[in-house]
Amino acid sequence: METIKIVTKSREEMIDITSIIRDAISRSDINSGYIICTVPSLSAAISINDRTDEESKREHLHKLRQEIPEQINQEGSNENSPQDDHDSITGEQIMFKRNKLLLGETKNIYFCELGGPRKLELNIKVLPLV
Repeated sequence: METIKIVTKSREEMIDITSIIRDAISRSDINSGYIICTVPSLSAAISINDRTDEESKREHLHKLRQEIPEQINQEGSNENSPQDDHDSITGEQIMFKRNKLLLGETKNIYFCELGGPRKLELNIKVLPLV
């Protein structure tokens, strides 16, 4: 497993990590398989979306906010924050063949930050097809 440091600059942000994923595939000895990406955070996730401009990214993050409205938890509450559910709705499986990601022509892989700014880790594991 490889760990990459990701630094976010705002509370909500989408960072294109497609080249990071491609580099991890290139460094592996695996020609075809799949890649597992995890973020050890409850308010950050991986998402596959169209390559877009900044306005489209803001709209995507806005849609995530609408699905899970923000609320402030009372101190001492055992309830999870609404951000805890963001990672469960923005996951994707990523496959590759002959060292090429199997994404649509207009698709990229994004790191979605929903609780920044901060430093986070992106864990990447490249696995062969069996």
